[in-house]
Amino acid sequence: MKMRIYALFFLSTVLLGGVFFYELYKDTHPEWMTYQRSYYELLAKITKKPELAKSTLTVVQIWNPIMNKPDRCMTCHMGISVPAFKTAPEPFTTHPDLSGYIGKHPFEKFGCTICHDGQGVATTVAEAHGFNVSLNYQPKRGAFAEASCLKCHTDLFKPGINPPMTPFLNLAKKTIVQKGCGSCHTMTQFNLHGVLAPDLSGFGSRTELGFYNVHDFNHVGGLHSEREWEWEHFKNPRKISPGIPAFKVPPTIMPNFHLTDLQTTALTTWVLGLDDPSVITIPQKYLPIDRDNGRPIPIPITNYKGVFIPGEPKADQSN
Repeated sequence: MKMRIYALFFLSTVLLGGVFFYELYKDTHPEWMTYQRSYYELLAKITKKPELAKSTLTVVQIWNPIMNKPDRCMTCHMGISVPAFKTAPEPFTTHPDLSGYIGKHPFEKFGCTICHDGQGVATTVAEAHGFNVSLNYQPKRGAFAEASCLKCHTDLFKPGINPPMTPFLNLAKKTIVQKGCGSCHTMTQFNLHGVLAPDLSGFGSRTELGFYNVHDFNHVGGLHSEREWEWEHFKNPRKISPGIPAFKVPPTIMPNFHLTDLQTTALTTWVLGLDDPSVITIPQKYLPIDRDNGRPIPIPITNYKGVFIPGEPKADQSN
């Protein structure tokens, strides 16, 4: 009997010791260190300076107190501002259009998550790029990142403002007019005031969990996220919202517009950008210049009922 107890004690000790050393190894060899080491090795090869491969590894953080958004993205994405890394593998690839819109939105001033959302403080791939229903705003990549342009560049809501760097927002505006979305939906930013369907004016400010709790995902084929629900709903509204006959809940009245994939992505990007500025505020000094009159663009305030009230942001902009 004693031998069994000793054996059990020994095995438990070995198991606990293994767990301890495994966790210790993870803490002393975090994922970001592997990426940084690879970056410096690649940098040493490109510059032909072997000493760079021995560079000190450290967490890189941008924190601008005005924006109040900490970003550690460049801890792994170390080549985003280095032109020589244009053809480098991810996560070291140079950010597109460095001399264009990125030149007007320097990383040290704006960071990353002001455009891409997600968890700026994350230092693992899973936390930085993965889906988490408890995260307020999921990472935006590719076309969907254009939604964030509407946080500041509210003149993009004007029909005649179609800059080349926002092709999906431009297509969304064209599609909204073509399909007559304003006949049913209210989008105060776009001067549409339909009353038959949900008000979309502050749609982009909904948190992921808030959206998840009030929408039916039973018919969504992809990831159960707000973005995927929107995309599939635009593509085939009555497939995603067929109603509940047993409870006499009718299907959505939205018809199938037979949208192309590009149009569907454009409209999804658009609604994700319809923020309520009382929830997401941008400091006044960060506002761009209106393309029509050359003056700073005041962010419109939209209350929770979607009523458009021109004026300054509610947040204190004295800093």
